[in-house]
Amino acid sequence: MNVFVARQPIFDKHNNVVSYELLFRNSEENRYSYDDGNRATYQVISNSYSVIGIEKITMGKRAFINFTSDNIKNGLTYMLHNKDIVIEILESVEPDDEIIMACSLLKEKGYTIALDDFVYDPKYDKLLEFVDIIKVDFIKTKGIERKEIVNRFTSKNIKFLAEKVETRDEYKEALEYGYTYYQGYFFSKPVIISGQSIPVSKIFYLDMIKEIHQKNMNVETLEKMIKKEVSISYKFLKLINSPFYCFKSKVSSMKQAIVLLGEVEVTKWLYITILGAVSAGKSEELIQMSIVRAKFAENITKSINLDKISLDAYLMGMFSTVDVLLDQPMKDALDAIYIKEDIKKAILGENNFFGKLLKLIISYEKGNWEEVYEISSELNIDKKTLADSYIKSFDDIVYLLSENKYYNKK
Repeated sequence: MNVFVARQPIFDKHNNVVSYELLFRNSEENRYSYDDGNRATYQVISNSYSVIGIEKITMGKRAFINFTSDNIKNGLTYMLHNKDIVIEILESVEPDDEIIMACSLLKEKGYTIALDDFVYDPKYDKLLEFVDIIKVDFIKTKGIERKEIVNRFTSKNIKFLAEKVETRDEYKEALEYGYTYYQGYFFSKPVIISGQSIPVSKIFYLDMIKEIHQKNMNVETLEKMIKKEVSISYKFLKLINSPFYCFKSKVSSMKQAIVLLGEVEVTKWLYITILGAVSAGKSEELIQMSIVRAKFAENITKSINLDKISLDAYLMGMFSTVDVLLDQPMKDALDAIYIKEDIKKAILGENNFFGKLLKLIISYEKGNWEEVYEISSELNIDKKTLADSYIKSFDDIVYLLSENKYYNKK
């Protein structure tokens, strides 16, 4: 599902971008079309931080984000780091005692506070004690009023931002009156930035991948992991009792099954099962390619006595198609699952050992034999070892792919 945020730059008097205002959008149409300010703020924060990535949007600069009265009172502001944002209080917010107390606490915790579309009224006097920036709408505020509002607060160490500046004359006027920051169509219209969100059901499985990868797996932790999801438990016990393993007696205990298979094998099985869950709806050929690559990479490393990194090689092969499976750019997809840095770099194209191994595997798939021989020679892998490893990768998974279908949804 595509999500959207609009970003409009804020400049200083030297025409340097110092911040961005983030604006709610629910399509590629560059205008606000929503009647729920509370929800709009939630969506801007969620889309910016959880989907697109705040660093990608602001490039390390502060983000001005609009907050309603409810947003401020319910503590939504504290979800965000005080160095990342400017809390922009909308003109619709009534400066009652609760708002003033909330802003006092925000100032104590180091947050920067701005007032949006400010028009002076005595009711704002208490609130202004905690305000750092006043935004003046140059469409609503005309002529000498633009200067008077600056003069009124010169003793309060408040900075002024001229917004909706649309002409060079307005910009020159703002400079002359002592405004510090500038924003508007004269400089730049809001730009739509979009990203793809991952459905909640998939996020659950992606979190499991992170957990598996970050923990030192043993029988107890693996048992807890498998029991987290009913369909995974079912598939695991079905697999362990299938003809693929041919155990003499039925296995009904999860712990016994893990001991029989071994921790490494169970970990690999979990990765594949979860990968199948997050890739529901994709072609079986694509999932098969991921698993074959994983087994091929594992078999190659074992054949050249690199057993210690065989699991890493397996994961590299498995996640080499994760961008297609998650419908995300490769870097974003890899960030979502969290894998070792050298594996991530290899999948993204770096020419380290794993990168060369992946390139070898893909060249072998495509029948690009000149490149296959060149890389295999560099990695000191003979032709027969390579061919045997590839054939074995199919032998190892043929039952799982054709009969058990454990990569399908429950």
